Amino acid sequence: MKQTYESFEDLLNKNRIYSINFGYASFYIRFVDGLAEDGEACWGVTEFDKYEIKLERSIPIYLGREVLMHEITHVILNLVGFGGYRRDKQGVESPDGFIPETTNEFLTEAITMGMTQAIRLNKHLFRVLIND
Repeated sequence: MKQTYESFEDLLNKNRIYSINFGYASFYIRFVDGLAEDGEACWGVTEFDKYEIKLERSIPIYLGREVLMHEITHVILNLVGFGGYRRDKQGVESPDGFIPETTNEFLTEAITMGMTQAIRLNKHLFRVLIND
């Protein structure tokens, strides 16, 4: 019988998922009420200085999966040198792969949508790829 969950927080907790290891740091997943960034309500926020991914407690399960993938993508892009700053703010240390007029948020949205679709359409493949 398929497991049912009351919330996205319940899904993660029952599967003992409390943090995500990125090699250089583990980011803890925190659920909060009334999550906002820059004064606007939002579903998820990555706080790099605290190594936390915060998710709105009321997030629906279907949306929680995508938002968590979105926040993971932010960390991965930051890890590989696309931290989201404009070239003039990065100076000479800007990565060679800098794409003009492209932000971390734009790349995160595009990559998250593409990966989510590929995973959903090819579940068996991804299970095989990540099976140790």
